[in-house]
Amino acid sequence: MHNPAVPTHIGGVFPHLAVKADHKPFRSETGIGALMPWADRLWFVTYVAHKAGSGGGTGLFSIDDQMQITKQPASRVGTYANRIIHHESDQLIIGPHAISTDGDVRTFEDLVDVRLAATARHLDEPENLVYFLGMEGTLYEADVHTLAA
Repeated sequence: MHNPAVPTHIGGVFPHLAVKADHKPFRSETGIGALMPWADRLWFVTYVAHKAGSGGGTGLFSIDDQMQITKQPASRVGTYANRIIHHESDQLIIGPHAISTDGDVRTFEDLVDVRLAATARHLDEPENLVYFLGMEGTLYEADVHTLAA
């Protein structure tokens, strides 16, 4: 007999946690670009093949202790594979998003359309700045407080 308090799983796979891209206006490649445990949840960003114009339905998600998945309202569609815990500001930076220890999500709006490959500590001002590397090779400097890049 099925216990509704326990999510259905088949061989350790939880079907209700599946994420996918929209099928229209056209189908896009999709997958999980980065994930990180933070603020009492597992956070992850999914991606489309090439920037937001190549599909939809992807974005920033979190999974809580009850195995409930939530697509975050601040979520953006794009191609993101970056993540870093910025200890100096107590934020997870994943995709173009900065997440506080309380789970509040803010967005680096200047970087939404960049295919983000990596985020790294700043060499001179690590308490205020980080570097973002785009997949095309462009390096960005961004303020972790104002989110300006």
